[in-house]
Amino acid sequence: GLQNDLKHAENYKPSKVAVPALITHSRVDKIVDFNHAKTLKNKLRIAELYEYDGFGHAFFFGKEWENINHKMLAFLRKYENEANFISNPQITLLTSETWVSKINGALLKINIDGSFNLDFPGVDEDNNIKGSIKIDGKTITFLVKDNAKYCNNLEGKYDFVIRKDELALTVINDRCLSRKEHFSEAWFKL
Repeated sequence: GLQNDLKHAENYKPSKVAVPALITHSRVDKIVDFNHAKTLKNKLRIAELYEYDGFGHAFFFGKEWENINHKMLAFLRKYENEANFISNPQITLLTSETWVSKINGALLKINIDGSFNLDFPGVDEDNNIKGSIKIDGKTITFLVKDNAKYCNNLEGKYDFVIRKDELALTVINDRCLSRKEHFSEAWFKL
């Protein structure tokens, strides 16, 4: 196993890993220094580090094994939608960029964790709208909750395509007229 790992390690670039990663590592591991886990977490785009004391490198002998299993299950549940993301480079690009509206400079950030932020330009009031998204193939559904000013509890479903650093959203179904009008405009990559 180690020889095989070393053979592939020379081409390994953590920053190119597009999938979420859970790193579990003991602070008292005498075989692999704990700093390796911290360094890896900082180099990956989406990573969580679960650190513990326990039995060091032989964690499966200690009581920590049950905690690690719970942590792994929670992590998998959190990112269960990601299988979709991994197989579609368009989704990876969609979630790794900030998009700017050509109509008014609004900033749209679609996050891999199933959330989105929409910030409208302006200094007079808080114009930050947050919500959840679902992605299925090339379709994205937006939902805003707890914001009476902006399409509260109305889903908006759109097809999306990214071409030459531009995001195009085409409405499938959206009863929120302001979002429908706004999202139908072109977006460019920041």
